[in-house]
Amino acid sequence: MLFSSKAKVAVAESQYVPNRLGLPRNSTIRNVSEFFIYGSKRGEDDCPERILQIFQVHHAKLISASVFPGNEPTSEFVLDCVLDTAKMDCQMDDLLILIRKLRFIKRAEKIKMSGRTFSNYLFPLLVSNNRRAVILDAETLLAVESSLKSLDEDQAKAVKSMLFEQGRAQGHRITEDLTSDAIPAEKQQEYMTEAIKGYLRASGWGIFGSNLDRDIYQVNINEPAAIETNGSYFAGGSYLNGLIAGLLESKAGNNVRLAVTHESYSKEKKILSLYFAKESVVESAMSAAKAEEAEAEETRETTDSILAQGELEDELEDGKPVTITGSSHTVVTTNTVTPPSSKDLGDFNVVKAVLNTAKTGALRVTLMNAAKITLSEANQYIQNLMKADLIEARRVPGSDSFTYQTTSKGLDYLDVHEKLSHMLDEDYPDTRILRDAEIRSK
Repeated sequence: MLFSSKAKVAVAESQYVPNRLGLPRNSTIRNVSEFFIYGSKRGEDDCPERILQIFQVHHAKLISASVFPGNEPTSEFVLDCVLDTAKMDCQMDDLLILIRKLRFIKRAEKIKMSGRTFSNYLFPLLVSNNRRAVILDAETLLAVESSLKSLDEDQAKAVKSMLFEQGRAQGHRITEDLTSDAIPAEKQQEYMTEAIKGYLRASGWGIFGSNLDRDIYQVNINEPAAIETNGSYFAGGSYLNGLIAGLLESKAGNNVRLAVTHESYSKEKKILSLYFAKESVVESAMSAAKAEEAEAEETRETTDSILAQGELEDELEDGKPVTITGSSHTVVTTNTVTPPSSKDLGDFNVVKAVLNTAKTGALRVTLMNAAKITLSEANQYIQNLMKADLIEARRVPGSDSFTYQTTSKGLDYLDVHEKLSHMLDEDYPDTRILRDAEIRSK
């Protein structure tokens, strides 16, 4: 097959290219040298371009060049060049002497690279208002935080909190460095937004975008640092979350403190989405969630404890009459009636009465009264309904008694049977009732 009929899918090119620190491996072994020039601008012609012209005239091929302000940003400059000198028409020492003779040059040096891929002269690394910086592999930072899974929950939470707070503090410092008094007040917000985006992009964190909707900040980071461990992806991390929180807080003012409400990462689109809200709001929501979780856990434990006992313990002695008094009836029964089996919920009318009564929580005697059943029958019905997750038990505070509450599954059960009843225009019986009716007819 010479040609494929499958159309090629166009891949959108990014408007950005990587900012590479250092040169490719094995690219500087032969005929490559670094020239370092420090100059002082005394006139219009005192500029780095004159040095570059000298290199070009003498056939020194430029591999890389860095130009940035010196110690006096308005009057001094630094030019650091890596050159291929194989086709130069003069010796490197002669070229260096020629550069040093220029009146605006304060310092000029050279060194053979001999396989080195990083500058021999540029140190230390400074960013944002001369703050000392170091470069750390992004995967290393994320791997450190990912490894916190090996700690217990409280220890991991404490470390993540410290990383977040350090990021927050850095966000505030960066904002101070980026603030400019030369920008008109009406344009400060726009300027700071672009300055923050530029910082996050230049420092390698990602391409930043944000919007504010009803006190919720949504922040999207395109192409953030991310790692894959055991099939799952981890992007951003607590330090980045804190960094963005600090940047947003400083931009918003009013001493607001933000916290992450939730986050998500799309590995296909390479987008990390972060949502921030006021710290007080997040803490309140977390407290409510913890209280709800604790209540649910207590309910599960209570239910499991009751189910583990097998048949519920009767509060009254077997065989003795039980009197159930309601608002319009009195029923006297004994515990000799055969209860429903463990494989059958039982009479639907009884199940319906129990579930309806337990919607708002009810004691066992209340369920017996509503369904007109004996204690033994009530025990079996409760046991079966709990096993089916249609009701749950909750301990009454300060006592050994329990109330029984219809679960969401139980409410769905009632709703389904109600709909079926309307369809059949009569109460929908369960299979046991049909089976019993068939036996009696025989």
